[in-house]
Amino acid sequence: MKVFVTGASGFVGSVVVNELIRKGHRVLGLARSEESAQSIRNAGAEVLMGDLEDLSSLKKGASESDGIIHTGFIHDFSNYANSNEVEKIAINTMGEVLMGTKKPMVVTAGSLGLPLIDGMVTEESVLQIPLRTSEPTALALAKKE
Repeated sequence: MKVFVTGASGFVGSVVVNELIRKGHRVLGLARSEESAQSIRNAGAEVLMGDLEDLSSLKKGASESDGIIHTGFIHDFSNYANSNEVEKIAINTMGEVLMGTKKPMVVTAGSLGLPLIDGMVTEESVLQIPLRTSEPTALALAKKE
């Protein structure tokens, strides 16, 4: 299976890429810089240059793959609303390419900002910042299918 991974050189994405390759899958990793591209290549994956705002690259990655794992996010917390909007558009763009294909898309979201309760993040931890739009966007796409 060929999997398109956004955020492929990031904290979560790099682990996902390594696991996919270890399990025998081919990976197409989205890279926004040459440094990220080299990291993705070093892991054994193919590189697609672009970013979450480059909709043509997202469409290309989605159409050339058998599934998507979205781990990317713009970590600009000074403009968090814009980061959420970019992610929403990115998820919808990739998801629309997959409509009617039965190809899977996995969407991730972080837990940054969740307060610790007795030293851990639990179900009772409440976000101090607005929620990322990744989960509701992905769920809305699933309902369209």
